[in-house]
Amino acid sequence: MQASISQHFQKFNTEERCIAHFEQIRWPKGLRCPRCNGERISKFQTEGKAGKERHLCECVDCSYQYSVTSGTISHDSHVRLTKWFLASYLVCSSKKGIFAKGFKS
Repeated sequence: MQASISQHFQKFNTEERCIAHFEQIRWPKGLRCPRCNGERISKFQTEGKAGKERHLCECVDCSYQYSVTSGTISHDSHVRLTKWFLASYLVCSSKKGIFAKGFKS
Protein backbone atom coordinates (compact mmCIF):
# COMPACT_ATOMS: atom_id res chain seq x y z
CA MET A 1 0.00 0.00 0.00
CA GLN A 2 1.33 3.41 -0.96
CA ALA A 3 1.67 6.13 1.65
CA SER A 4 -0.45 9.24 1.32
CA ILE A 5 1.23 12.58 0.72
CA SER A 6 0.43 13.47 4.34
CA GLN A 7 2.21 10.34 5.56
CA HIS A 8 5.14 11.16 3.28
CA PHE A 9 5.44 14.66 4.77
CA GLN A 10 5.33 13.27 8.30
CA LYS A 11 8.06 10.72 7.58
CA PHE A 12 10.40 12.94 5.52
CA ASN A 13 9.82 16.45 6.85
CA THR A 14 13.46 17.15 7.79
CA GLU A 15 16.78 16.84 6.02
CA GLU A 16 18.06 14.61 8.82
CA ARG A 17 15.20 12.12 8.38
CA CYS A 18 15.82 11.98 4.63
CA ILE A 19 19.54 11.43 5.19
CA ALA A 20 18.87 8.64 7.72
CA HIS A 21 16.49 6.92 5.29
CA PHE A 22 18.91 7.29 2.38
CA GLU A 23 21.75 5.87 4.52
CA GLN A 24 19.60 2.86 5.43
CA ILE A 25 18.87 2.20 1.75
CA ARG A 26 22.47 2.63 0.55
CA TRP A 27 24.19 0.91 3.47
CA PRO A 28 21.72 -1.50 5.13
CA LYS A 29 24.54 -3.07 7.21
CA GLY A 30 25.87 0.32 8.36
CA LEU A 31 27.93 3.13 6.83
CA ARG A 32 30.91 2.09 4.72
CA CYS A 33 33.57 4.08 2.93
CA PRO A 34 33.01 4.02 -0.85
CA ARG A 35 36.77 4.21 -1.42
CA CYS A 36 38.27 1.59 0.95
CA ASN A 37 35.11 -0.11 2.27
CA GLY A 38 36.13 0.85 5.81
CA GLU A 39 33.60 0.65 8.62
CA ARG A 40 35.02 3.34 10.92
CA ILE A 41 33.09 6.42 9.79
CA SER A 42 32.85 9.82 11.44
CA LYS A 43 29.83 12.02 10.66
CA PHE A 44 29.91 15.81 10.85
CA GLN A 45 28.20 18.94 9.53
CA THR A 46 29.72 21.92 7.78
CA GLU A 47 28.58 24.87 5.71
CA GLY A 48 28.74 24.52 1.94
CA LYS A 49 29.60 27.15 -0.69
CA ALA A 50 25.95 28.17 -1.12
CA GLY A 51 25.47 28.51 2.65
CA LYS A 52 23.52 25.24 2.80
CA GLU A 53 24.41 22.97 5.70
CA ARG A 54 26.26 19.87 4.49
CA HIS A 55 26.09 16.51 6.24
CA LEU A 56 29.33 14.66 5.56
CA CYS A 57 30.96 11.37 6.43
CA GLU A 58 34.69 10.81 6.75
CA CYS A 59 36.46 7.47 6.77
CA VAL A 60 38.76 7.21 9.77
CA ASP A 61 41.04 4.80 7.88
CA CYS A 62 41.63 6.63 4.57
CA SER A 63 40.30 10.17 5.36
CA TYR A 64 37.93 10.10 2.36
CA GLN A 65 34.99 12.50 2.75
CA TYR A 66 31.63 11.83 1.15
CA SER A 67 27.93 12.45 1.61
CA VAL A 68 24.92 10.18 1.40
CA THR A 69 24.19 11.62 -2.06
CA SER A 70 27.67 10.96 -3.48
CA GLY A 71 27.36 9.02 -6.71
CA THR A 72 23.59 9.54 -6.97
CA ILE A 73 21.38 11.70 -9.17
CA SER A 74 21.23 14.31 -6.39
CA HIS A 75 25.03 14.58 -6.04
CA ASP A 76 26.21 18.21 -6.40
CA SER A 77 22.61 19.37 -6.24
CA HIS A 78 21.77 22.44 -4.21
CA VAL A 79 18.23 21.14 -3.75
CA ARG A 80 17.45 19.81 -0.31
CA LEU A 81 16.73 16.08 0.07
CA THR A 82 13.26 16.89 1.38
CA LYS A 83 12.45 18.25 -2.11
CA TRP A 84 14.14 15.30 -3.86
CA PHE A 85 12.09 12.88 -1.75
CA LEU A 86 8.87 14.78 -2.49
CA ALA A 87 9.66 14.79 -6.23
CA SER A 88 10.30 11.04 -6.10
CA TYR A 89 7.02 10.49 -4.28
CA LEU A 90 5.08 12.55 -6.81
CA VAL A 91 6.67 10.83 -9.81
CA CYS A 92 6.07 7.36 -8.35
CA SER A 93 2.49 8.06 -7.29
CA SER A 94 1.37 9.88 -10.45
CA LYS A 95 -0.63 7.81 -12.90
CA LYS A 96 -0.26 10.23 -15.81
CA GLY A 97 3.20 11.65 -15.21
CA ILE A 98 4.59 14.91 -13.90
CA PHE A 99 5.84 17.96 -15.77
CA ALA A 100 9.42 18.95 -14.93
CA LYS A 101 8.39 22.63 -14.70
CA GLY A 102 6.45 21.75 -11.56
CA PHE A 103 9.71 21.03 -9.72
CA LYS A 104 11.19 24.51 -9.53
CA SER A 105 13.29 24.89 -6.40
